[in-house]
Amino acid sequence: MHPPRFGALSSPQPPTCPVETPVPPLLERPIHELFLEHAKRTPAAIALVDGDRTLNYGELDTISARLASRLAAAGVGPGDFVAVELGRSLELIVAFLATLRAGAAYWPLEEHLPAARRALLLADAKPRLLLCSESNLGGSAAAPCRALAIEPLLRPDATASTHSWIDATTRGDTPAYLNYTSGSTGRPKGVVVPHRGVVRLVRETDYIAVHPDDVFAHVANPAFDAVTFELWGALLNGARVIVIAGPDALDPHVLGKNLRRHGVTTLFLTTALFNQVALQNPTAFTALRHLLFGGEACNPECVRRALVQGAPGRLLHVYGPTEVTTFATWHLVTEVPETAATLPIGRRLANTSVHVLDERNRPLPAGQPGEIHLGGPGVALGYLHQHELTAERFPADPFSETPGARLYRTGDRGVWREDGALEILGRLDDQVKLRGFRIELGEIETALRSLPGVIEAVALVRETAPGDRRLLAYYTADAKSPEPATLRTRLAEKLPAYAIPSSLVRLNAFPLTANGKVDRRALPDPAPAAASTSPPPRSALEHTLAGIWREVLGLPTIGVDDNFFDLGGHSLLAVGIATRIERELGKRVPISVLFRAPTVAGLATWIGDADPSAAQRSLVTLRAEGHLPPLFCVHGWGGDAFVFVELARALPPGRPVRSLQARGLDGRAPHHESVETMAADYAREILAAQPDGPHHLIGYSAGGWIAYAVAVEILRQGGRVGALVLLDTTSDARIPPAAHTREKLHERIDRLGFHLRHLNVYRERLGALAPAALIRHVVGRLFIRSRHFSRPARIAAAPGVVIQPEKLGPDVWDSDLPTDYFHALVSRYHPPRFPGDLTLFTSTDTKPYQLRFWKTLARGRITLHPTRFKHLEIIDRERVPHFVSALASELAARDVIQRETQ
Repeated sequence: MHPPRFGALSSPQPPTCPVETPVPPLLERPIHELFLEHAKRTPAAIALVDGDRTLNYGELDTISARLASRLAAAGVGPGDFVAVELGRSLELIVAFLATLRAGAAYWPLEEHLPAARRALLLADAKPRLLLCSESNLGGSAAAPCRALAIEPLLRPDATASTHSWIDATTRGDTPAYLNYTSGSTGRPKGVVVPHRGVVRLVRETDYIAVHPDDVFAHVANPAFDAVTFELWGALLNGARVIVIAGPDALDPHVLGKNLRRHGVTTLFLTTALFNQVALQNPTAFTALRHLLFGGEACNPECVRRALVQGAPGRLLHVYGPTEVTTFATWHLVTEVPETAATLPIGRRLANTSVHVLDERNRPLPAGQPGEIHLGGPGVALGYLHQHELTAERFPADPFSETPGARLYRTGDRGVWREDGALEILGRLDDQVKLRGFRIELGEIETALRSLPGVIEAVALVRETAPGDRRLLAYYTADAKSPEPATLRTRLAEKLPAYAIPSSLVRLNAFPLTANGKVDRRALPDPAPAAASTSPPPRSALEHTLAGIWREVLGLPTIGVDDNFFDLGGHSLLAVGIATRIERELGKRVPISVLFRAPTVAGLATWIGDADPSAAQRSLVTLRAEGHLPPLFCVHGWGGDAFVFVELARALPPGRPVRSLQARGLDGRAPHHESVETMAADYAREILAAQPDGPHHLIGYSAGGWIAYAVAVEILRQGGRVGALVLLDTTSDARIPPAAHTREKLHERIDRLGFHLRHLNVYRERLGALAPAALIRHVVGRLFIRSRHFSRPARIAAAPGVVIQPEKLGPDVWDSDLPTDYFHALVSRYHPPRFPGDLTLFTSTDTKPYQLRFWKTLARGRITLHPTRFKHLEIIDRERVPHFVSALASELAARDVIQRETQ
């Protein structure tokens, strides 16, 4: 074990100084000890449900003890942090509990952060260990600590610990978790929360009574502190947690179905999401016993609608910063006066103190506004490694008799009403809440000023349309500064997605007040967006969809290939798009579809355009802007154009990126009958979209053969091919299906396990499919026919999930599957010689003999770029940046060659 290392938190009032008494004895007991009481009392009671996977309290005790033992064996102990880089899942919850049992504190590290920000947070937190999924393990190789995949750690073996492993040194003041919030100086703040803060939130409290028959929905981002209420509110009271993964939590209709199907009784939503559900599907709330919402200013009309059309048993408006463990005040909402402009945040939680103080820290009476200060056992231990800031924001509590007690200065302005309720009036600083995320405008301004050519920067939130609050940034710059689109791309490398401004406005100078400060109110609204350069709508359905997008996004024109998210769209606006489509077209569109098909053309194809040719179009724009020759990406076995999204984002600015989607996978258009006919159609679309070459092509896996055929066809039709890049494409892809003998079975079982462990990803991409069809799709991508399973084969998909292929039924194995289709196409393809050069990127799985075939085909030079990733990992978000610079260099070199030969 290691000595505690929270001395870094020391300050004039040491944040780790234990509260010696009086605190309720219950608050001195650690989280995991209270959990174990229920595990021993009711081991058969259901604790967790994640899709088709279920753990009861006894099983959760066993599996978390096993993981705690393995964490301890890896060197984890008291005073350590364990970074947990997992999405909403059973594994996430087990990791949290096991970390606490090992005596350490967990840190939910948000998945898919920009690489620079992730590195910054890891360097600041200095975790002893990083837990991630197997698919993300390669991307964690550069982490400043040991990274382990969680799946193997959860599997039992003969040496696994079977006793209820627990570190006995944990107390109420021991750190339980670390949570990062935005920092005004550009440096994120790590908030360290003790066990007693969590226990005080969910046990022996007054705002909610939890019973063992309650069911909590886990819908929050794991890095959002509402998770504390969702998970421990259930597990420390013997209740049940239901994991609602992916975009299902954002779609009011799908969320409502999940709440009813699982019998959810207790739910917390951010105010922004609450507003959307209240407006679109208020009856989703009717079966709830407790509905809590908070996080930003509320809309009284939305609250009124929820009370009238879908009132839960109790509706609570809650308030509280991360520094005081999730919630500090609550207000029971029973009615909303017609004249109400907002709702109060109410009264204090049990074991919490609330004060409204003036500038000299004196209590203010009702009617006089001041700064809200919070105290009690829920107050955090302080900010990690930030002594001065901790001393400033966590002063001594002069109103408490408890030695070492501290207050937290919230920076929120509030006022006591005559009825004793607290009302919030706004901020004293530049911190904002947007769609549930806490954002320091200063952090955005610092990041923007760090970019080339930027001189000054100001960020703010402005309501550009009723109910639509957007993050905007203004800047001045020198003549060499890049365009706003390029700056926005650079910001995405430094900031999380929710902190990227929807508009960047360049000014010659900032308007100033009489005192010489920036006059934020005088900053102009963003100029109307320029007319889209994407092709206009071509069918009646595309015209309707484009009109909906224009109104929801507030843009003058929408082209069929414009990307919804590049235009400033976000998850909550996506809900508005889906609702309008249902109202005007009578078609339910799951939110997940908009993530998968974020263009008018893609959405029209999914819906089923009246124009038959629309279902047969393949070209999808992933990045429209840029002056360089575009890169065209060719799909592999799955036929999915969107596997190249991360590649498009990672490439340097200036190069458009378009991708090809296989037709017929939705059943609305016929499949291509050969690689040659597919290549002819793709080449025709490419030449129509970009008549002048050079045309750069890249294909992943077996898609490299299709890209090769497209290059040959472009030359045949008189076009010019620039770079032809094959991303881990080998000669094995052309082996006919019948030649895949049982010697390859173990490799295919490994691949099936890989995909089934990531069913949540497939659910997001294929949200409209039923579970059986979902499994059929995954299995179909990897196996040819049931003849490969002449003897029973058990495939470990994830902890608690075992698929037995021989029991899946004939509907799985006797249907025409995508893998069978693409294998048949490529195996029948007889490639001609290619007169140009080839660029090959290889994986660690590539064997030398698999590359020799290319030497017999390419008449030009063959350039090899080995990567250090496996085949299935090579285009993941975390892997792409490691080879994208080499790809960009190859494309730039071909640009030069083409210009010189013109």
